[in-house]
Amino acid sequence: MLNISDELKDLFKKDSVYKRLIIRFSNGEHADITNDQILTESMIMKELLCSQDELHFGTCNTTKFEVSVADVVANIKGCEICPVLVLNSNEIPLGIYTVGEVEKNAGKPYKKITAYNRMKLFDKDVKGWYGTLKFPMTLKAFRDSLLSYIGLQQVSTTLVNDNISLQQTLDATQTINGLELIQAICEINGVFGDITRDGKFRYVTLNTEYGLYPGDDLFPSEDLFPSDGSSVPINAVLKSIPIIDDYETAPIDGVVIGDNEMYYETDSHNNPFIIRDNALLYDRADLKQIAERLATKINGIFYRPAEITAVGLPHLELGDSVVCSRKADFVQTFILERTLKGIQSLTDVYQARGEEYFSKDYNSIGDKLKRLNRQYGQVKTSIETTSRGLELEVERAASAEGVLRSAIDVLGGEVGIKILKNGTVTTNLTLDNNGLSFSGNKVQIKSTNFTLTDKLIVNTTNFKILITKTNTS
Repeated sequence: MLNISDELKDLFKKDSVYKRLIIRFSNGEHADITNDQILTESMIMKELLCSQDELHFGTCNTTKFEVSVADVVANIKGCEICPVLVLNSNEIPLGIYTVGEVEKNAGKPYKKITAYNRMKLFDKDVKGWYGTLKFPMTLKAFRDSLLSYIGLQQVSTTLVNDNISLQQTLDATQTINGLELIQAICEINGVFGDITRDGKFRYVTLNTEYGLYPGDDLFPSEDLFPSDGSSVPINAVLKSIPIIDDYETAPIDGVVIGDNEMYYETDSHNNPFIIRDNALLYDRADLKQIAERLATKINGIFYRPAEITAVGLPHLELGDSVVCSRKADFVQTFILERTLKGIQSLTDVYQARGEEYFSKDYNSIGDKLKRLNRQYGQVKTSIETTSRGLELEVERAASAEGVLRSAIDVLGGEVGIKILKNGTVTTNLTLDNNGLSFSGNKVQIKSTNFTLTDKLIVNTTNFKILITKTNTS
């Protein structure tokens, strides 16, 4: 939550108080876009912490800002903008965004501006940076270096697994996506990534200190809520009846770490958070300690999946806890998704999705492997990390034979085995939905019971079959 006065918070709850939107340019290259140039109530700010069907720590999403403006003739695409809401000479920043699209509406004097915050800076290939790192290094040093390379300041935070030592587990000759790396960091520390209103990267923690609230029969008086600041009461600003699920998510009570070859779960795991295929956890002997530290961070978190429409409160942020009621039903939830619309008549829509229990299908790895293949290119690792299932690669030098390489590729429903000599494929075996195909200089089958059905087609000038024993019936 932004640190503003209680008086200013109260003013935002009233549509009768005059509000203005001003859009400034970070470098001052263009004049401010003032409220008179902005189409009435056209502003939309869409923020995401986690939009998956069940809660998953580590996600880092880009915030989108949209507004329609008139009398803007300059080319502002690519410019960085800083929109602010002004109320009684008080300014509330809405973020720092780079203009991505400027669309002119046919027959209308307005242009629609779509801009994105600095989270987009992570979505690029960082193999050049990764290849310069000196391993081993701590996770803290790793994330500090990544943020510095991306060009973002970060809010000073100590993460529960900051002190683990990292080795090189990715091939720096292949594409390495920066967004995937920062999400891997956040995932094993039980946090989410977000960009602050002043453009810094922050690690968002879900607060488990909800406080004690009155009985349902005492709602909706806001004065009955405690003032510890752990949750924000919003009953007085609801615009419609909240849409809520019939259950609260079961409190998180453990951690499971697993992929193709390794597996660890904490002692308590009735509803554990599950980590699969995190690139920072390959071939580690300290999974137990990592999981237990993470469990101390996230154990006890629960909430009510809900969608709540209320008066727009721009000082609230992703990850904040809000409380309200629906008739006799008490609702405590987190702002995992947020859409702020309007200017004078601000409206907030908060949403939190979630299943009652986390999915416990520990073995559903195939889709994740395919996704990693698409994002990283065929990630190649050393023989120590080949059990990740992405690619098995063995290189050995032979002075007389050159370099022999064997590789197993798992891609898009096809398994391929190739033998290469001096960069040339000498043997190739492929298994897919159509069957098995083989190319090479020699095929030798040794079997005590060999069966061939349907057809045998031979296309060669030198073919011989030696039958030493036959059985007929």
